[in-house]
Amino acid sequence: MITNKLIIIITIAPHFLFGQSILDTYYRYAIGEWKSPSLFDVKSVYRADSTIDVYYTGDAARKLFNFQIDIDTVSPWGPGEMAFMINLQDDTLLCCNIEKMRINQPSCYRLLLLTDTMKVTISYKKGPLINDHIDGVKFSYKHVVPQSDPLYHCPEDEICNRFLLEEDFTGLLVVLYQSPDLVTKRIDPIEQRTFHVPSNGLLETLHAADPISFAMRGNAFYYADKNGTPVKRLSLMLREILSPGVLQLEKVNNYLSRFDPDEVYVVPLGYNQMARQLLNERFGKELIGNAEMYQVGRLKDLITK
Repeated sequence: MITNKLIIIITIAPHFLFGQSILDTYYRYAIGEWKSPSLFDVKSVYRADSTIDVYYTGDAARKLFNFQIDIDTVSPWGPGEMAFMINLQDDTLLCCNIEKMRINQPSCYRLLLLTDTMKVTISYKKGPLINDHIDGVKFSYKHVVPQSDPLYHCPEDEICNRFLLEEDFTGLLVVLYQSPDLVTKRIDPIEQRTFHVPSNGLLETLHAADPISFAMRGNAFYYADKNGTPVKRLSLMLREILSPGVLQLEKVNNYLSRFDPDEVYVVPLGYNQMARQLLNERFGKELIGNAEMYQVGRLKDLITK
């Protein structure tokens, strides 16, 4: 969700702004407990000594053991086994996680946004022809935040991107940003972008990808009439409903009792979640760029796939 609070844009500032004092400020921002609205049973604790502790609780902890044992809390590392480092590379701020046993193989991701309360990170795939493909985008809050409801409806005045769908459209929706190295760094929208999605669900655009709005759920989806006028807004549903854990933990009835099973929802899947060859075959053409993916469907169909 985009807010009107002051936010520092950290990926496009000139080199001279990033003195040690600025890096120290970002280190201070990083210290604390972080949780994602979509993964509330996982928390990361960044400590002042530059070590990290990650804890899985509840369903997330049990999932690590394929639900074969009942466990309340588990951590993949022991105390002090994982450290973090914030550094500047060219004009991009990076955070690298360094495992004690693999000190020469740090796992690095880009910080698109870091304040004392919010963080948006982005990582990229590695390999021939896919180095510019987004792998994952994550949004986290620091400190204690209320557990996120699986249903989310971004306020109209905070929407960054509007997607207009043909009435009764369901299925895979792919937004293909054809300039894969073009990623917007904006925080507060200069203008609200509106996209008309073709009937086959593939929208190709030369606009920059907007992973910040994707992560912070600043996008909105509407059914539109033949004139392109929005007639019904569709709510976002967290990706959790597509997880096998929902079925294994018998949450289906809970979802179907809380929400209308015949209502259509939009589930954000992520970037480049399908192998490019399969995506090309699905749409019958070679697709180049970052594929932002959603699943649109009735709740009863989504939850029982």
